[in-house]
Amino acid sequence: MIDTDERVRELLERFEPRPIEPPEWEDVIARLERSDALEGPQPVEVGHTAPRRFRRARIRRSALVAALVTVAVAVVLTVTAPWRGGPTILERARAAIRSPSATEVLYMAYRDRTESCCRFLGQLDVRVWVYGSAPRHFRGVLPGVEPPFNEFGGTLGSRSVLTLFRYDSRTNTLDRLNLASHYSTGDFDPVAIVREAMAAGRAQVAGTALIGEKRVLRINLTARDRKGVLGRVVYYVDPKTYRPIQIEYPHVLELRFPFEPVFGNGIYKERIRFSAFKYLPATRTNIELADIRATHPDAKVSRRPVGRG
Repeated sequence: MIDTDERVRELLERFEPRPIEPPEWEDVIARLERSDALEGPQPVEVGHTAPRRFRRARIRRSALVAALVTVAVAVVLTVTAPWRGGPTILERARAAIRSPSATEVLYMAYRDRTESCCRFLGQLDVRVWVYGSAPRHFRGVLPGVEPPFNEFGGTLGSRSVLTLFRYDSRTNTLDRLNLASHYSTGDFDPVAIVREAMAAGRAQVAGTALIGEKRVLRINLTARDRKGVLGRVVYYVDPKTYRPIQIEYPHVLELRFPFEPVFGNGIYKERIRFSAFKYLPATRTNIELADIRATHPDAKVSRRPVGRG
């Protein structure tokens, strides 16, 4: 893992110019040695000892050269290897997708694209807001989808969804959805499966890749779906912020609503590409964006749950 990290860092340094160039320490030392040759004491006859002041001059110059070499090593290590001794790529990537705190609202915008083995099947744009307080409020919008299936939201517990509504703009109604089938918290968080795989140590840095014209870091993951089936995930992150750029599921049986993969020997490929992943301050406006009831304060609330959650 460490060797892979080092190779990736070397690749990134080729694309990111260093702001400070290290001094040419070999030239400095060579000039000092030439200066010694020009200014040093004249040779003495065999059998005689060099004068004491000449010996002191050699000692001082040797000490100066040794000091310069020590400084050169320290500067080169600092300039050319700024990450050495710091967090690894995986640690940085994991920290970049942490759960929001009580003073934050996490905003995510992405496009989910579905393909089969040989053709494009469709895509879906999604925007999600999650308020980090306890219990957490969340709200999602599906632009381009007809109501009443274009807006949903509710509250999240530590492991499961506590309440779930959909908003019907045609009747200005909040329909409470039946949660009999149990939605997990990760069902409404596209990076939850990545967090779990990283926390379990099933992640490995796999070099760099190009997405569009952007150079990104590639991380291979072995993740688990709800039933515990292992599957392959490819995760791409920004090399500066380490925030998500894209999540790929090369082989899935399906992607359950809204973005929960079902692993197996499937023919479907899912790609989630992020256009935004931001931690916003928990202002009143941002908190309301994450609360479907606050967003529609005048909406009627259905008495009976509808559908099958």
